[in-house]
Amino acid sequence: MYRTINGSYDAVFNDCKLALKQLEWSLKYQSKRDGIIAAETGSSIFSWGEIIDIKIDDRNPSRIKVSVKSTSKAQLFDWGKNETNEEKFLTRLTRLTDSR
Repeated sequence: MYRTINGSYDAVFNDCKLALKQLEWSLKYQSKRDGIIAAETGSSIFSWGEIIDIKIDDRNPSRIKVSVKSTSKAQLFDWGKNETNEEKFLTRLTRLTDSR
C-alpha cells in the first residue's frame, strides 16, 4: 500500500518516524540514504505483532512516494491486521504532512 506525499524527502522521512512514534510502534532500523525504515508493532491478544517495512521514494523531488508493508511475525492468518496497520500508518502520516 502506498501514498504520494507533497513535500521534501527529509520532511517526509522525519514524518514517517514521527508517525511510528505516535502509533507506539518500535523503530528497528532506518537508512535515510536508502529510504528504508523498519519497525515492529507490539503483540496483542489478536497477534504476536507485525513487522512494518517502509520505503520512501524520492524520484520526484516534490512528490514523495511512501510505501508500507505489514507482515505477521508468527501466525499464518492475519485476520486483516496487516492491512489495518498499513492504513493506520498512512493515515497518521497524511495527518502529519497535511498539518505542515
